[in-house]
Amino acid sequence: MRLDGLDKICAALEPKKEQQGTGCNCTVGDLPGNSARILEYAERARAAGADLVVTPELSLCGYPPEDLLLRGSFLEDCRRSFEALARRAPGVDLVVGFPEQGADGRRYNAAALIREGRIAYAFNNPTVDWLVEAVARLEADRS
Repeated sequence: MRLDGLDKICAALEPKKEQQGTGCNCTVGDLPGNSARILEYAERARAAGADLVVTPELSLCGYPPEDLLLRGSFLEDCRRSFEALARRAPGVDLVVGFPEQGADGRRYNAAALIREGRIAYAFNNPTVDWLVEAVARLEADRS
């Protein structure tokens, strides 16, 4: 059986008894605030007995990030924020959504499993590249 994306993340998990999704309302572009919000939800879920916390799509940067994805510096900031968040994760498996620029230069709608303060598995979905191209075309049409 071939595993893709979230299937691989789920396969990386040991059987867990408690899971919790976050309904955090992340703000577009507010990396420090979103990181703090994600960590707060993760800590509350851990304290309530959860073993796994799953955040929404692109939760680290807020959704929809639109033209922010055109800025390489924003993607670099997202990566640094994500790595810092991983180091601070509170003893619960945590799946976080974030944008990432791959080694191939493409932008990705990524999700990663954080376990014990490290990135245990990451998956890059190329749908963000499509969004970036659409935003770039809209910007060009406005000019």
